[in-house]
Amino acid sequence: MNRTTAEFLSKTHYFAHASRTEIEAFLPNFESLSLSEGETLFSEGDEDSAWYLITKGSVSILRSGADGGAHILAELGQGEAFGEMSLLEKRPRMGTAMTLQSTELLRLRGETFENLLKNDSIAVGILRAMAIAQSRRLREMTFILQDLTEADMVQNVLPNVGPLDVNAVIRAGLLFN
Repeated sequence: MNRTTAEFLSKTHYFAHASRTEIEAFLPNFESLSLSEGETLFSEGDEDSAWYLITKGSVSILRSGADGGAHILAELGQGEAFGEMSLLEKRPRMGTAMTLQSTELLRLRGETFENLLKNDSIAVGILRAMAIAQSRRLREMTFILQDLTEADMVQNVLPNVGPLDVNAVIRAGLLFN
């Protein structure tokens, strides 16, 4: 990893609090990954506790529904991160992460992060940014669920999808019309 990676990281909210020198010193804690389109990074139920930051490409987070089909929870792109729930809670993955195109990522393993939290200000800053990202996602889901429960008409026009396929509901135009 190099200065270009450090420059990229400095523009993400996860590293906005850190100086360029601090970021460059932190880089060896990451592993670089390059994946082709359609590759699975981890699967629902895996014990993997790493956190991932997308430097190029995109990733879809999927979850199995009761009907056996996969439901899209999120589609994430450059500068976005995922995996913080398993990293922080040390619980199995709630979904499957699959690349939508050729994708490059930085991986921070759970054990590495735990060691860094003991005495690294950047790790504490990343933790703070993860908490803010989780809060924003929870707030967004709360508004979506509130809109769904208040929309009496939803039952009549809702596409035949599983309960977690929020993207299908959005694509159907039910939430943003």
